[in-house]
This record gives sequence, structure tokens and C-alpha cells, in this order.
Amino acid sequence: MKRKLTIVILVVAVLSCLATLVACQHKCTFGEWQTVKEATCTEQGLKERYCTDSSCNKKEEEKIPVNENNHNLQPVDGVDSTCTTEGTVAHQHCTLCGKNFDGNKNEIAEVTIPTDSTKHNLQPVSKVDATCESDGTVEHNHCTLCGKDFDTDGDAKNYVSTCSACSETKSENAGSEQFPLLVRNEDELKNVVNSAAESSYIKLTQNITITAKMYASVLRLPDNGTLDLGENTVTVKNNGGFLVEGTNVTLQNGKIVTDYEDPKEGYAVFIGDEGENNSVTVKNLQTKGGFNVYNCNATFYDCTVDASEHTYYALWADQHSTITVESGEYYGGEIACIHSTANEDPESTGYIVLNGGSFYGKVIATYCTTINGGTFDSDIVLTVVDSNNIHIHAKLIVNKDINESLNIVVGSATYEIVTSRDANENFIYETKLKEASN
Repeated sequence: MKRKLTIVILVVAVLSCLATLVACQHKCTFGEWQTVKEATCTEQGLKERYCTDSSCNKKEEEKIPVNENNHNLQPVDGVDSTCTTEGTVAHQHCTLCGKNFDGNKNEIAEVTIPTDSTKHNLQPVSKVDATCESDGTVEHNHCTLCGKDFDTDGDAKNYVSTCSACSETKSENAGSEQFPLLVRNEDELKNVVNSAAESSYIKLTQNITITAKMYASVLRLPDNGTLDLGENTVTVKNNGGFLVEGTNVTLQNGKIVTDYEDPKEGYAVFIGDEGENNSVTVKNLQTKGGFNVYNCNATFYDCTVDASEHTYYALWADQHSTITVESGEYYGGEIACIHSTANEDPESTGYIVLNGGSFYGKVIATYCTTINGGTFDSDIVLTVVDSNNIHIHAKLIVNKDINESLNIVVGSATYEIVTSRDANENFIYETKLKEASN
């Protein structure tokens, strides 16, 4: 009997609640709409209203259509263009839709100001008298952005020199070896390199510091161009900050040192990058720290590369690269003097060709190394690379005339060296997995 009574009470309660809801629905009077979220140029807004009966919590919601005129505008200052860089008109930028507007909120399709070949940053240069033995220059202005020279009226000026003895006058455009494009700091170097014509000769006039972050700034020299350090010192503050590439270009004459937070890490110079047809000649450079060569053919002449205070190598041939050494002295780091990457794909390997030079520290031969000349104070190590259980054997080709002067060893106890000769009687050393002993 009690159970039946309980059920009856519950049914009555439910029916009472339903009746209340139905009654509320019939008598609801809603208040004014209230905006909860404003509509913007990219998103719908939202508004809501409630029943005015305090005992009823019924709420209605409604979307507010996108408002194409409701932008979140932020002011952007105008920047003048120069002879090497684009400028920007003063405008307002919507952080929501990405569109740009003028002061009257009219949309602007283009805010970039093209480079202006007449807008230079001119610095005065004093006159230097010429003699029969040395060239001079007239008084002129020098642009620190593009490296060109102008007379004092602002007109383009060739280099002009007059001999005080024979009165002969010479005139030549800036950009040759005799009259190079001159730079004095990191910003000038980037600007001049970016604007220089093919075959331009660029030269430092003083010591500079490279502060660019790792791989963030690439100096792609003009085709057939030259960057001459002018016997000055370049100090690199960040590993990967001094990155030079180009097609048939030259980096020469000076000293490059590192000033890294960890003095043992990194390389002094990175040669080559993602650009095509990288070929760089490195001449008469002294470095504290080694060279990392990537996607490039790099040839070294008369360099003194000292990586003895670093962890890594004087020369590292990274993927898709060939390092050729003709002369110079190369001091390795803690691991070795020279090393190269190896891969199952020959196009992704690093190749080493040593035609001359003196090498201090191990030379590690991986995929393919050729030794035609040079002197060595340590072992030539054939190193095997195993990838996915695939043996990428090391191959070393040694000129027959210097073969006896080399101490050639294998870098793994599970491999041995197999020797053969090519058609010119040069020696070929390759690694082979040792057969299991019974």
C-alpha cells in the first residue's frame, strides 16, 4: 500500500511541474535583446533575452550576422623606401581579416612602397690624391646601403683618379677589384650583397661583427662575385650566423673568429645553402673554428683553419657537397680534422678530395674520399655507416705516389679493409664485413 502511495505522489509531482512549465511558456514575456558578443568582420556575434517572469529562467539566443565593417584596426607606421629596401605607407591593419585601410577606413590593396633608386644614405668621403704608384679618389659621397658612389651634387659618380705626375685620368665604375663596393658593418654588408650586380667585387674596410641568428641570414653573393675581407677580422656571434653561398663566387683575404656562448660548439663559417648551383672558392683565410659545407662545391686554397679548440672538424662535407683542398693548413677539433656525411643515396652524401695541404688530426673517410696529395699527422680512418641494417661501405682512393706515407685503418672491429687498384695503379680501399669465425 505504501509503495502505491509513493508512486501516486511522484506522478502528481511530475504532472505539477509539467503544468507549471506549460503555464510559464504560455505567459512568457521577454525583455530587451542584450548583445553578448559583437559581430566582427570575420565572426558572427550573439545576442540573448530572458523571460521577465522572475520565476521563469527561459532564455532565447540569436546569432548576429557578420559585420564586414567591424574591424580590429591597429596603426602601422609608414617606412620610407631606400635604394635597396621597400617601404610601407602609413595605414591601419585589421588583425582579424588581414586587410589594410587608410585613415578614413577605406580599404587599401597595396601598402608596399617599391625601392627607390634615388634614395641613398650618403656619407661624405674626402679626396685622396693619386700618384704614379697608387690610385686616388675625388671628393664624393658613398651610399652605405648599395655601396655606390656619387658626386657632391648627388649624381652617380664613377671612381676617378688623376696622376699628379703625368696628369693621366682614370675612370671606372664601382664594383671592380680596383674600385670595389665598400662595406663597414653587418647591415651594409647585407644591403650591398643583396643589391650588387653580377661579378661585383665587395670589400670590407674594417673589422665587423656578424650577429645574425642561426641560418637566419644568407649572404648569396652575386654570380661570379667576390667578398674580400680586406685583411680584416669578422667575429661571428651565433653559430650558423655567417652563411655564404653563390654561383662561382670567392670568399677571401682575412680572419674569421667565433664568439659563441659555448666556445667549443659550432663552426666559424657555413658555405652553401638551399640555393642552386653553389660553387665557392675560399682563399687566404684564417679561422678559429671550422667550415661546414652543404649543398655546394667548395675549393680551399692557402687557408689556415684552426678548429683545435672546438668539438668538431676543420672541414665537414655535409649532404650534396664536395670539398676540394688544394693547399693550406687544417687543424681538427676533438673528434677529427675532416669528416663527411654518408647516405644510401649518393646524391645526399659528402665527398672529400685532397690534392694538397697539411692536415692535423684524423681524416675520416665515409662514402668516398680521394687523396692525391698532402701531409697527414694522424690516421686515415675508413668508417662504416649502418642504416636500417644496410651497410654503406667506406671507399678511399689514394694516389700511388703517396700511398706508402699514409696509415690507413678501419673504424669498426666488425669490418676489414679490402685493397685493389684502378686503371692508373692508384690504390682503392673499401670496407667489408668480416666473416663470422667458427
